[in-house]
Amino acid sequence: MPSPRGIALIVVGALVAGIGAGWFIAHLTMHLVREDPVASPSASSSPSSSGTQGPSIPTYLYPAIDRPIDAADTYAGLASLEIPLEGPGTFTVTPGLVEAPGTGPVRWVRVEVEDGLPISGDAAAIFVLSTLNDERGWGTNGRMTFARTDGAADIVVVFSSPSSMGAFCTDSHSAAPPRGEETAPVVDATEDTTMATASQAPVASPSPNLTVRSCAEQGLAVINAYLWAAGLESYGDERQSARQYLINHYVGHILEQADTTCPAPDELASVMQDQEIDVAPCRPNAWPHPITE
Repeated sequence: MPSPRGIALIVVGALVAGIGAGWFIAHLTMHLVREDPVASPSASSSPSSSGTQGPSIPTYLYPAIDRPIDAADTYAGLASLEIPLEGPGTFTVTPGLVEAPGTGPVRWVRVEVEDGLPISGDAAAIFVLSTLNDERGWGTNGRMTFARTDGAADIVVVFSSPSSMGAFCTDSHSAAPPRGEETAPVVDATEDTTMATASQAPVASPSPNLTVRSCAEQGLAVINAYLWAAGLESYGDERQSARQYLINHYVGHILEQADTTCPAPDELASVMQDQEIDVAPCRPNAWPHPITE
């Protein structure tokens, strides 16, 4: 029979595990989409979660960004290039509603920024929505159109510190899970397809995600704030294009688009090709439907 001290340790361990699981499930619940994605959502400007401290991360993966901030950074919402690698795990919803500018099925988007990041939620939300509604984007030719909300949403774009990403994503580069045991359909460029929703996906247990990647899972497109500031090696100095790629690629996963590979050397990469590490032998491309000559 365990000693009194052993019994106490068991009880404390159970309480800690219960609190952690409860936080994660509650956080995902607050991100669930509504059943009718076209209906106007209810507004809420309160923070979306109470936080959890992420694990310590290997700082060698995140060298200091040694360049001055520029106008493109400011347009993307950055007030500084000094990105804290560990955050509090609390996220604030960017307030406001913006109607969809195009035709087709409406997808409501909510933008959240982890507290303590030098990222303006208002500016980042403008960047996200302008990227998604670009003529080269997922909504081209009336396929769909994107509106912004601070309430229930179909897509939640989250700007996160590296240490907090593990609370959202069980894998560093995973697509939204399929519905039940069905095979997730791929969005047809000529048809209106209802996307999988987070409420139809199983709730996963959190695990540390200590890499430099962003991810998409459970209806969330989680953007690593360090990458948002630093850009991607495959894009060089084209940091704005790298940011557009991050938005389009991970929202593409929420729209049930699968990863692709380079079709042939020197061809334009699909936006669903993994371009965070290396795009070669293809050329980088940030857009689902790029305009080519």
